[in-house]
Amino acid sequence: ASRTWARSRSTMYTRLEAFSCRDCICSDEADRPIVYANIAALMKQTHGLAPDLSEAAALDAFDDMVKLELPKALSKSLGPFGLRYRHMLVISTLFLMPRCLDRNTGAFSYGLGARWSVVD
Repeated sequence: ASRTWARSRSTMYTRLEAFSCRDCICSDEADRPIVYANIAALMKQTHGLAPDLSEAAALDAFDDMVKLELPKALSKSLGPFGLRYRHMLVISTLFLMPRCLDRNTGAFSYGLGARWSVVD
């Protein structure tokens, strides 16, 4: 499972390095000019591009932004280890559970109640 996850993570980064909005799939090709115009307008408004910049240059700037910013955001969302939450949960549980069980079993054998195991 972890090898498959490592491969899929590597594939995500590789695809981001080669990203171009011109290669993306539109469900309706008639919408492509509208999508491109909206991307260009967004880039001009939010990234301080010149208002008279061509659509092609704005799309290139968008591609560059995706290649620069998305890998960082992806790394942040995946965490420092690149493991999914459920994997970290299982690992943490396997690491901490024996200690907790040992501690609580000892506490109960000395007559301490459940409140002690939760509070302490």
